[in-house]
Amino acid sequence: MKKTIIIILICFLLLVTYLCGCNEEINEEKKFFGTWESEEGLRLIINSTEECIFYDAPGVWSLDKDTIFITISFPGGRNKMSFTYQFSEDLKTLTLTDQSERYWIFEKQ
Repeated sequence: MKKTIIIILICFLLLVTYLCGCNEEINEEKKFFGTWESEEGLRLIINSTEECIFYDAPGVWSLDKDTIFITISFPGGRNKMSFTYQFSEDLKTLTLTDQSERYWIFEKQ
């Protein structure tokens, strides 16, 4: 009987741990939702349907670990970009850094 209870408790703890990890990813995505603007006037608009506007062009976005992927469409093609990102503690500032270490700082509007 004790073995059964221990196995049930272990399964329950594993399930709770797994579900907590899923919620963190969802919360991470929500941090991006809204309109962001840089000092240079560059605007990034991200919504919950994985659509975005970047460089005044429509696109799509997704997250994978600490990287945001943005693909914008324009007449004649697409531009696929990836950035590491960092939020300020108050979540009002977003810094995007590309692979060549160039970075852009955006303020939440």
